[in-house]
Amino acid sequence: MKPAANSPIQIGVNGIKFRGGFVYYTSSTKKLFCRVAVDAALIAVGPFETIASGFFADDFALRQSDGMAYIESNIENIII
Repeated sequence: MKPAANSPIQIGVNGIKFRGGFVYYTSSTKKLFCRVAVDAALIAVGPFETIASGFFADDFALRQSDGMAYIESNIENIII
């Protein structure tokens, strides 16, 4: 969750949401969208999973109906 070591922008986790027993987060400088299973105290109880990668992920939204992620990449000016 730390920023990429070689990045001139020192941003680690830049967006974070909780849904269905998972914490979802973006790591902007590492270009990752990830999740981890957590317990009731929000302590990680499962592996950290990379869901998508390869783009500067800023914040994101999770659709209520099915959890579909909409990730905003302000540097690339796109929604993923």
